Amino acid sequence: MAAWQACVHVVLPSGELPSDYARRLARVLPVGRHWRSGGERWGVEDGDMIDVSAEPPAEVWVRFDLRHWRPDLYERFVAFVHDIGGGLRDAETDADVAVTATALMDWLRDSRAARFVRDPRAYLSALRTDPIDKPDQP
Repeated sequence: MAAWQACVHVVLPSGELPSDYARRLARVLPVGRHWRSGGERWGVEDGDMIDVSAEPPAEVWVRFDLRHWRPDLYERFVAFVHDIGGGLRDAETDADVAVTATALMDWLRDSRAARFVRDPRAYLSALRTDPIDKPDQP
């Protein structure tokens, strides 16, 4: 995952996707190419993308490229999640994200990826001074 990408996981209560999920996802992003057999992708690796492993239990991982703010994409994505009865979870913190376009956009604005895009130097500088990243001193 690139520093400019925010990652969210689609929670599927039944562990399965509807049979027409591919058609539905094609309304969100164009079909892409996945490096792994059995994996499916919509979008592109270093941009906005949706990765799907449809074998039960199905998994859906989404990365949003925050170098470009795309409210129309976020609305289409939330409509997909809502229509399949899914939920959203922050892939980094495992916190739930409400399934509304407003909540998703608020979450994106507060993400690490957004902080990186707003000011890459400050973001990287903070990583160097963060005590969590420093090894223990004897």
